[in-house]
Amino acid sequence: MPYILNVPFADKDGAKALGAYWLTEIKKWVIPDHIADINLFAKWIPAGRLDCIVRKPFLLAKATRICWKCGQKTPVMAPAAVNYYHLEEVDEDNPEGEGFAWVKGENPTLFSYVQSADLPAMEHFKKVNPQFKYSFSKAI
Repeated sequence: MPYILNVPFADKDGAKALGAYWLTEIKKWVIPDHIADINLFAKWIPAGRLDCIVRKPFLLAKATRICWKCGQKTPVMAPAAVNYYHLEEVDEDNPEGEGFAWVKGENPTLFSYVQSADLPAMEHFKKVNPQFKYSFSKAI
């Protein structure tokens, strides 16, 4: 799914000129999957604790571990990606805090301590493996 932006009405022409398009079903501007440099859209990427954006394909790594409590093999899963961007400091001397850029990940990666994920990704994980559950484990 294309990445959803927070584009004010006054900026709609600017977003469109950069390649964003209006997705009628959700009434939002989005970055299409084929656009490689999302930094062009940085001012419209929702603010908050967001420091990683995963684009399709969504991957789910599966393995088994021995349960510390019962000793049985237990399935464990982790979100993974080959197409993702992470927020990286590019100018640490800038006091305005604008020295950050979205950098495309170069290697496949597994994610741990996921604080939030969008609905399409969660639906994909559940479809691929119905046992998938979004939870945290101190033991792992």
